[in-house]
Amino acid sequence: MTNPDSSTEYTTLREALYGWAKLNDRQNVWNEIETVATSLSQMLGKVIRIHVPAANSYVALTFENEPTKIGAYVNVGHIDHIVKVDGSYVPESATAYWRSPLTTTSGSRIGSDDDSVEKQLCPNCFIQVSVYGECACGWKPS
Repeated sequence: MTNPDSSTEYTTLREALYGWAKLNDRQNVWNEIETVATSLSQMLGKVIRIHVPAANSYVALTFENEPTKIGAYVNVGHIDHIVKVDGSYVPESATAYWRSPLTTTSGSRIGSDDDSVEKQLCPNCFIQVSVYGECACGWKPS
């Protein structure tokens, strides 16, 4: 039986994308993902962990300068990340993150380019949460 909390770790982003398999039929978007990861690395340091959770819902990147939290979540249509990069915006649906859309996205861009998104770190999950939001564990910033 597989542990539902386990994840699969990878040594490279391409290896993780291949193992994740959700974009294997659209590998042309892999370069876009790598471009965002490179921009993030310039601000957050080198990637120190790449993993896919047991639920296979995203590819996670953790960076050297922020080792206690996931710095980027690669999804099929976008990448959510903890700092702003060129072309990113704050989506209404995930106000604790900046979002970089991928060309696999067909939806509209609903959100803000506001640099002043206030966030706090959840003491339980170590995930940044908008001061107006709530963490998945139920914790709310004060």
